[in-house]
Amino acid sequence: MKKIIFLLLFVVANFKINASIIYVNATATGANNGSSWTDAYTDLQSALSIAFINDDIWVATGIYKPTSSTTRTVSFVMKNGVDMFGSFNGTETNIAQRDIVANPTYLSGDIGMLGDNTDNTYKVVKIQNFTTPFTFDGFRVVSGYDASASGSGAGMYIYNNPGINISIKNTIVYNNYAYHSGGGLIIDNSTTTIQNCEFLYNSSYNYGGGAIYSANSSNAYIYLYDCKFIGNNSRQGVVINFDGEELVMERNFISSNTSTVSGNIINVSSGPTRFEINNSLIVGNQVSDGGSSFVTCYMSGVNSSSITNSTICHNKNNSSTTVYAEAITQSNSAMLISNCIIYGNTNSDMNVQIDPGNTVRNSIVENGYSTGVNVNTTNPMFVNPGTLAMAPFDVSSFDYSLLDGSPAINFGNNTYAQNFTVDLLNSARIQQVTVDCGALESPFADTQLPTALCNNVTLPLNSAGTATLATAQVNNNSFDNIGINSFSLSETNFDCAQLGTNTVTLTVSDASGNSNTCNSTVTVVDALNPTILTQNLNVYLNALGQATITVDDLDNGTSDNCGLDTMFISNSNFTCANSGMNFVTVTAVDLSGNSSSVNVMVTVIDSVFPQAIAQNKTIYLNANGTATLNASQVNNGSSDDCGIASISLSQTNYNCTDIGPNTVNFSVLDLYGNQSSVPVNVIVLDTIKPVTIGQSITVNLSVSNPANITASQINNGSQDNCSFTQSVSPASFTVVGTYSVVLTSTDESGNTSSGTYTVNVINQSTSGINEETTNAFVLFPNPTNGIVHIQTTKDESEIECNIRDISGKLIDTYFYSNTKTVDVKLSGSAGIYFLEIRTASGLFNQFKLIKE
Repeated sequence: MKKIIFLLLFVVANFKINASIIYVNATATGANNGSSWTDAYTDLQSALSIAFINDDIWVATGIYKPTSSTTRTVSFVMKNGVDMFGSFNGTETNIAQRDIVANPTYLSGDIGMLGDNTDNTYKVVKIQNFTTPFTFDGFRVVSGYDASASGSGAGMYIYNNPGINISIKNTIVYNNYAYHSGGGLIIDNSTTTIQNCEFLYNSSYNYGGGAIYSANSSNAYIYLYDCKFIGNNSRQGVVINFDGEELVMERNFISSNTSTVSGNIINVSSGPTRFEINNSLIVGNQVSDGGSSFVTCYMSGVNSSSITNSTICHNKNNSSTTVYAEAITQSNSAMLISNCIIYGNTNSDMNVQIDPGNTVRNSIVENGYSTGVNVNTTNPMFVNPGTLAMAPFDVSSFDYSLLDGSPAINFGNNTYAQNFTVDLLNSARIQQVTVDCGALESPFADTQLPTALCNNVTLPLNSAGTATLATAQVNNNSFDNIGINSFSLSETNFDCAQLGTNTVTLTVSDASGNSNTCNSTVTVVDALNPTILTQNLNVYLNALGQATITVDDLDNGTSDNCGLDTMFISNSNFTCANSGMNFVTVTAVDLSGNSSSVNVMVTVIDSVFPQAIAQNKTIYLNANGTATLNASQVNNGSSDDCGIASISLSQTNYNCTDIGPNTVNFSVLDLYGNQSSVPVNVIVLDTIKPVTIGQSITVNLSVSNPANITASQINNGSQDNCSFTQSVSPASFTVVGTYSVVLTSTDESGNTSSGTYTVNVINQSTSGINEETTNAFVLFPNPTNGIVHIQTTKDESEIECNIRDISGKLIDTYFYSNTKTVDVKLSGSAGIYFLEIRTASGLFNQFKLIKE
């Protein structure tokens, strides 16, 4: 944009080479045709009415009003292509000859009753719809007044001049009021450069802009250089309420401006793309609402707003409620604040002067800025500043230049000031090595030494046995009048060899090359415990039930950053009582006395087998043919290192099948599952003789001759604890008679017993004494399946029935009384049987039975 303005000015300069001058002088007495100072017009409106493009109008000192009537709508309407110059004494032949201060030219809107603004003109000067650049230079625009709802731009109304530059110079805009907006000046859709101008005691109400207002989306470009804004008043944007494209404020004095109700001193909306305040002094202003600030910006462009080398001090917020807005606030994106002094303003409720989220660099900020870089919080030391209590006040009564020794001297960063050659008062911007902070550059060189303050530091070594000392650890708020430029330490790296106290020198240097030192006692300590690495261990008891371990058995690479002094364990000896899992504490101590302990699992294992000692044993079967042998009967002093849990035999119960020698296992089990076995010879003996029980029998030669008998026929319940065999002698008969026979029982162990019994030998055809063979008995069925029915026709008091097997052995005997029907049960297995029937009266009969 600066390039565009330069080109426009170049075109204007060439366009004006042959310009005509129209003279205006309220006291001229000549022809009043505007051709010279002598013949000048006495009325500015007359000059404007005849001016033509390429003309200049020179206006001598005096008071000029837009109308001699009371018609308030009449203004000084500037002409396209006609430049305006004022503040001549009426003799000059060159603009450079003017004395603007001594010869003021007033364009006044006070057309009615003097001193009563309510009847003044609505707009004093209008500049609108221009297509060529325009210069307005050397006037005092005063007393415009428009209290209508749409009243705006009461002093100057600049509207719809796109693509050209409107230049306002050496002009004072004073005591103008517009209800709607822009009491002193409104700029809409125009590029305006305002230089060396003053905006004094202008005001507006509704939309603000007590001094200057640019309408919403106004496409305005405003550049303010070397201007003063004093005593203006509004409810918003007292100095300027801006919503154009670009606003640049450089080398401006802004003081004693006040807002009413709620509003900011400088207010920039979200629409602009560029906003800068450079080399400016903003002091002694006042706002009246807790949410109001002195500079407020809502722009969202990154780094599109900035405040550089400016002094913003002693601005007051006199709200009766909590002040929650900072002196400088920026919404939507960060504002760059560089080489500034922000000090003595009303703090927000957070006790800060700048809201969070901005970029603050190389500045003095009261109460600091936590995210700032090179931010100093000390008093900037002005020559004769105002105070917060005095606000609002006019800065012209005070001096905000820097005292010798001020911390703002050489505290800035030259990079941020590289676009500026002069300060607020047009003095050289950099007069020493480094730019100062604030609006005014000091001529003083910095010779003051920094104050070096040291902390004593305790420096712990890391796990590698090293440590690095940072200057921030040693520095104890060292300070300098212009700020610290660098810190250095005589030693920064430490290791185990430097354990204990060490003297380290901190050197503090400022930007002017001044330096100072202090010493810090740096105590290097090893505060790290050893790193213990262990392994679990299985340990085996010996034959005595004991085991011993050392710390080396459990260590698996324990280390320390500066070396170990000792390692030990809580328990090294183990017995059977410790069998199983045990926690053993391993402790490591380093050379500085730091220790670590961990618990390690030591599993004590009994792997020693018991000693099984047994004796051979002879046992005897009892009458039931059984015998029992306990392990304790065989044990012969078995033992174990940790104790015996149980002893056992592979066989404890014996019977006849075990007679003789038997090899069994004797086992000993210890408390931890180890087992040993030895063979034991167990001899089982049977010394009990059989019990022989026999019976007398009858054999019939008619069945077999000879009649042979067996032991089983004689046996009648013989028994033995084990198995046995029997024999009978004699066993064969051929002659009827009664014989004695011997029944002998022999068991498998050779034990024997005998008994003598009678064998009655008969012949079927022969009856015994007093026995009569008869057919008085009927037997059926025969063959039978087990029950035989016997019927008789005889009356018998007693009937005896004997059943014998094929060998003649008596199987069963039945007795019956007083019955003619007998049921006999044949209990043996299938085969041939003999049934003998005898009665008490001597009757006898024998039947051959077949059992199916």
